[in-house]
Amino acid sequence: MADTESDSDAAALQKMIDAGLVVAAAEPGPMPAPLWRPVALLEEFLRPLGMTQSEAARRMEIPLNRLNEVIRGRGGNGGTALRLAKLLNTDPEIWMNLQNQWNLCHAARAATRAS
Repeated sequence: MADTESDSDAAALQKMIDAGLVVAAAEPGPMPAPLWRPVALLEEFLRPLGMTQSEAARRMEIPLNRLNEVIRGRGGNGGTALRLAKLLNTDPEIWMNLQNQWNLCHAARAATRAS
């Protein structure tokens, strides 16, 4: 990855941390807080660009409901991560890692409730 891409990714992550949408480290305790809220995609990336979900979905060439599922924390996958990265000039691993952290946290909470 080029230095400019790394700088862009670091800036994007710092923007989310500053907005309180991502925490820099997991909180102590058996059930860590999610490190990211998927709605941050809308609040911190699309809205500041003046881009609606509909416009973002059109540019990404995906159905609107697929993007809405990502924003609701239920639809991230590799293909969507690649498209988000291209749209927002970031790295797809950022989006995959954030989605995986979200999924893992919620799976751990569900397992704790079930036991």
